[in-house]
Amino acid sequence: MKTKALALLLALVTLASLNDSLYAALNAKQRKELSQISRDLTRASSFASRKKFDEAKKLVDSAEERLVKLSQAAMLKPTDKILASKNKLIASIRKRISGGGGKPGSGGVSFSKDVAPILAARCGNCHGNRASGQLRLDTFANMKRGGRSGALLVVGNANNSLLMARLTGQGGAQRMPRGGQPLSNGQIQLIARWINEGAKFDANDESAALSSLGGGSPDTAKPKPAAVVAKATGDEKVSFKNDIAPELVTLCVRCHSGNNPRGGLSMNTFEDLMRGGDSGRVLLPGNKEGSRMFRLVGAREQPRMPQGQGRITRKWWADFNSWIEEGIKYDGGDPKTPLRQLVPTDDEKKAMELAMLTPDEFANMRETRTEEQWKRVAPKERTRFVRGTETYVYGNAGAERMEEINGWAESYASRLKKMFRVSSTPMFKGRLAVVVFSDRFGYTEWHQTIHNRGVPKSVTGHSVVVPSMEDAYVVLEDVSDDVSDTSPGLHANLVDHMTGAYLVRSGQKLPDWVIRGTGLAMAAQVTGSSSEYFKVLKEDAYKALQTVENPNDIFADGKFSPTEVGPIGFTLVDFMLKKGSGPKFGQFITALQSGSNVSAALKSTYNADAKAIAAAYAQSFQKK
Repeated sequence: MKTKALALLLALVTLASLNDSLYAALNAKQRKELSQISRDLTRASSFASRKKFDEAKKLVDSAEERLVKLSQAAMLKPTDKILASKNKLIASIRKRISGGGGKPGSGGVSFSKDVAPILAARCGNCHGNRASGQLRLDTFANMKRGGRSGALLVVGNANNSLLMARLTGQGGAQRMPRGGQPLSNGQIQLIARWINEGAKFDANDESAALSSLGGGSPDTAKPKPAAVVAKATGDEKVSFKNDIAPELVTLCVRCHSGNNPRGGLSMNTFEDLMRGGDSGRVLLPGNKEGSRMFRLVGAREQPRMPQGQGRITRKWWADFNSWIEEGIKYDGGDPKTPLRQLVPTDDEKKAMELAMLTPDEFANMRETRTEEQWKRVAPKERTRFVRGTETYVYGNAGAERMEEINGWAESYASRLKKMFRVSSTPMFKGRLAVVVFSDRFGYTEWHQTIHNRGVPKSVTGHSVVVPSMEDAYVVLEDVSDDVSDTSPGLHANLVDHMTGAYLVRSGQKLPDWVIRGTGLAMAAQVTGSSSEYFKVLKEDAYKALQTVENPNDIFADGKFSPTEVGPIGFTLVDFMLKKGSGPKFGQFITALQSGSNVSAALKSTYNADAKAIAAAYAQSFQKK
C-alpha cells in the first residue's frame, strides 16, 4: 500500500511541475478549475487508500466530467501533458476502486448498456455497411480492428484515443458524427470513462451487432417532436412533390434514410422530414433562417449539404426558398408515403412524356429513333424506308425487297389483329419498326452497338418492345427466301418475331415456350408447315419429350433447354391451334397477358386441365 501511495504522490508532484507553457493555454478561470480537479483527485486517492470506494468513485466521476468539459473549452490536444497525466491518475484510481470490492455495479461503465447504444445510434449509418474510412462500428470486433487512420482505442487513456479525438474534434481532427449534432457531454464522458476503465467488453459475443446489445443511457434516445404537416391548398407557386422532392430523393435520401440516418434526420417520408433530427426540427414554416436545413444547404452553417459531389440547381434553391416562405405545404397525399414513391423514375417520366404525344408525333418519334439507332450501327450505309399503316420498314435492302417485306408485314399485322381481337390502329403506338440488314455483319453490329452483346450464328432476328412503346421494333437479317433445315427464310422470320413483339407488348411476362412456340407456329401457318425447317423442329421436339416423365412438366417454364424451347413450343402451340381454333388460342394468350397462370388460362379457355392437355399432346407424337 505504501508503494501505491508513493506512486500517486509522485504523480501529483509531477502535475505541479508541468511546463508553464501548458498552463498558458488556460485562462484564469480554467486554471482555477484545473487546480480544483487536482485537489479532488487527491481526495479521491485518499478515499481509495482507506477503502472508501463509493466516496472515491463520486469524486473521480465528477473530476473526469469536468476535465472533459475543460479540455473542450480550452481546445487542448489529446497529447497535452495536462490531460495525459490527469487521465493516467484517474485510470489508476479507478483501477484501485474496481479491484477493491466496491458495491456491485459501482466499478465502472458498461459497454453493452451505456456505450454500444450511443455508437449504434450515432455512428452506425456511416460506419456500418458503408464503412466510411474503412472503419466499421457495427460490432465490437470490428471496432477493435480500427480503420484507415489506425486503432481507435488506447486502453486506459481516453485522451490519447483516436475515438475521443474524433468525437470532440480535438487535435485538428474533424468532429464526428459528420454532419450531425455532436454527442452530449454526458455521452462523451461515458465513453471516456469506459476507455479509462480498460475499454472492457461485457457482453457474450464480440461479433454481435451493437444495436442488439441491451440497455441504453438516458442520452441515447430523445423523443422527437410530432410531425406537423400543412396540406397544400393549390394556390402555392411551388409544389413539394414536383419541385422539392426530386432533388431530395436524388441527393439526400441515400444518407438520410434507414435505421441510422445521418444526424438522426430521416427523409424516408415527409412525416419523417418534419420530425427533424438529433438537433430538433430542421424546417420551420415561414422561417428560413430558423430552419437548419436551409442554413446547411445554403452554406450558412457547416458542414454544407449535400456533402460530396452532389450539388443543387439554382432553380431548386429558389424553389426551396419559396416553399419555406409559403409555409412548407405538402401536396403528396399520405405524408407516410416514401418520398421515392412520390418521385417518378426516369422510365416513368419518359412514359409520361410519350403518353402526351399525338399519334402523328408518336409516329415521327418512331421514325426518328429508328434512324438514329441505325446511324449508330451503320452510319455510312445507304438506307430506304417504307411507311405502312401498321409498320415502318427501314433498312439497306433493295427497293423491291423493302416493298415486299412491307407487304408481308402489313398483311400479317391484319392477321394478328383479327386473331387476338385488337381494335386499335396501328396495333403498336407509332407503328412497329421493322429493321432489315442485307448482310450478317450489319445484324451482328446492331447487337454489339445497341444491346452491347454478341449473337449466336443461329439467331437471325429478334424483337424489342418496352411498356412505354419508346422502343417497338423487329430486327432481321435478310437470309433470303431459301428454306433449309436450318433456316425458314426471311418471311417466316418476320412472322415469328412480329408475333413475339405482340406477345410482350402488354408488359406481362409470358412463358418462353409460349413466345417462341406461337411465333414459330404462326410462321408455319403463313409460309407452309411442310418445309424442311419445320419438319426438323418436330423431330427435335420428339427427342426432347423422351426425357419427360411427368406430362405436367411440359407446361413448366424452364423445364427445357434454350435449344429445346423452340421445338417444344412450336409443336405444343401447333397442337393447341389444331385442337381448338385461332380465336380460342387468342383467348388463351389474352388470359396470360391479363395475369393468369398457364393452368388457369387453359381451364378458362379450353375447359380442360393442364395435365389432360399435356397428356393428349404427348400422345399425339406416338400416333405419328
